[in-house]
Amino acid sequence: MRKFLKGDGPDFRRLDVNGLLRRLQPFLRGGTSDAKVAIRLDLEEALPNVVADRLQIQEVLHNPIHNDQEANRARLADTPPPVIVQTRSTEDKVLISVVDAGPGLPETMDMDVIVRPFFTTKEDGVGLGLWIAYSIVEGHGGRLDARNNTHEPGATFQIRLPRE
Repeated sequence: MRKFLKGDGPDFRRLDVNGLLRRLQPFLRGGTSDAKVAIRLDLEEALPNVVADRLQIQEVLHNPIHNDQEANRARLADTPPPVIVQTRSTEDKVLISVVDAGPGLPETMDMDVIVRPFFTTKEDGVGLGLWIAYSIVEGHGGRLDARNNTHEPGATFQIRLPRE
């Protein structure tokens, strides 16, 4: 985070996204011991590598996962469902989707709005998390999108990174 904010360039290396997610899973469970929201991994076997800065991608993953955990707790406080982190690949991209079962995004909100610096819908939010994530993904030649789920409550944040 410090390197990114100081403007230092990323340390691009071959990155196994599935391996990173498996290592991070125990550390990404949010909440107090009695209010944790589980993370369920749905990983494509033999996912191609990306060329990326591992620490920056960790930061990118942390923000939507943390936001989705809060959304699941907001909608179903007593029994929040797990946040689902899914990986898939296309011919030229690795896709990382973070899916929640929260209240969803307001219909009037699009990506241009939610990634503005200091924009937040949270009472105690700063409004920098998604902006930083968006900037990092763009700096990797990728894209960050968000949309409401079509057949169930909640929203999906999708990170698209060029495959190796």
